[in-house]
Amino acid sequence: MAQKAKKEAKRRRVAEEKEKKKRILEYLQQLWNEVLEKEAIFLEITESKHKEVVSRDEKGKQPSKKAKGK
Repeated sequence: MAQKAKKEAKRRRVAEEKEKKKRILEYLQQLWNEVLEKEAIFLEITESKHKEVVSRDEKGKQPSKKAKGK
């Protein structure tokens, strides 16, 4: 009888550990998805700002000093 109880307890512990690992992996996956989402937003914002700066630079270009002198 004691042997059977030990096996059952061990089986329960193993099952609990597997469930705990599963929950941890799910949590890590959620965190990773949040990181990727925020990174995508950041890249989108920086890319749009970079485009604004480039377009302003191209519109507001002034000839270089060498070109003015020629």
